[in-house]
Amino acid sequence: MLFFIVFGLIFFFVGLISFIVCLVLFFVTDELFVLFMALLFGLVFCGIGGGTLIAGYKYYRHRKDIINLGFHTKARVIDYDDNTTTYINGVPLLDLIVLFEYHGISKIAKIGTNSTHSTQYPINSLVDVSVYGQEIILVK
Repeated sequence: MLFFIVFGLIFFFVGLISFIVCLVLFFVTDELFVLFMALLFGLVFCGIGGGTLIAGYKYYRHRKDIINLGFHTKARVIDYDDNTTTYINGVPLLDLIVLFEYHGISKIAKIGTNSTHSTQYPINSLVDVSVYGQEIILVK
């Protein structure tokens, strides 16, 4: 999530600076091509950067809301599962199967870890989780 925010800021400011430089060059040289390049850089780079920045910030706020408003508890890792939708260097991400108590009721949930190594989460170890509505996330 932090990557998307930083990536979005970099792209946005590269597009903005390029737009301003090309706009100044247009007024100096009076070339229509320079104005076209200013608009192209402005729209493409600022659009990609702004969209990425907004997506990263929304994800960050959503995760923060779950942590702040959610019910915090400990969960026991009981199994692993491969998240075959995302691969890193040919290895699928790891999902944890956890057992936790939520208002006196034992529940089992699958939680994404954004990691490919199970050594961080040994079987029968406890992890901190936050539950808010139907969503459950690891608290790191």
